[in-house]
Amino acid sequence: LKKIEAAGDSEELAELEATRGTVDELRAVFAGAMDKYREELRSQVQSDASEIFQRLTTEPSHQGLQINESYGMQTVGADGEIVFGRSAGQEQIVALSLIGGLNRNATRRAPVMMDTPFGRLDPDHRAKVLAFLADMADQVFLLVHGGEVNDADLAAIASDIKQHYELRRVSADRTEIRPRD
Repeated sequence: LKKIEAAGDSEELAELEATRGTVDELRAVFAGAMDKYREELRSQVQSDASEIFQRLTTEPSHQGLQINESYGMQTVGADGEIVFGRSAGQEQIVALSLIGGLNRNATRRAPVMMDTPFGRLDPDHRAKVLAFLADMADQVFLLVHGGEVNDADLAAIASDIKQHYELRRVSADRTEIRPRD
């Protein structure tokens, strides 16, 4: 381009300038389309995460969730104002709501794998989350220990459980995986 510009006015230079203008316009169109798509998706994820949050929370005064400018989740109170200061259990409910909202809006729903998802939840929240798991994804893998769930919890979702395994520690560097009835 610099050689052509140095040669002075030419038909080639005019063509290149026109092409560059077209490319710049196309970039602007695509950037605008991406921004619009991102905002639409953000709005839909927020709506779905809020709906899930309302199903999972035991606090009826919370209206839902809002995605902030940094893409973090904020709890919206009864008055429509942001509620600050969540407990560890509330953080877990918000995170599960976001995961559910993202999964609902993915081009392809992915399996969800969670390690100790109930560790900070009280029994009421745990029951709501267990009841929701079948709606969260087509496949959900839970890695839990006996302090998180009990046989009554598992009985409540028995129809949704396809496989149930138990990990047994054999030694410091060996674990056995056994199917559980």
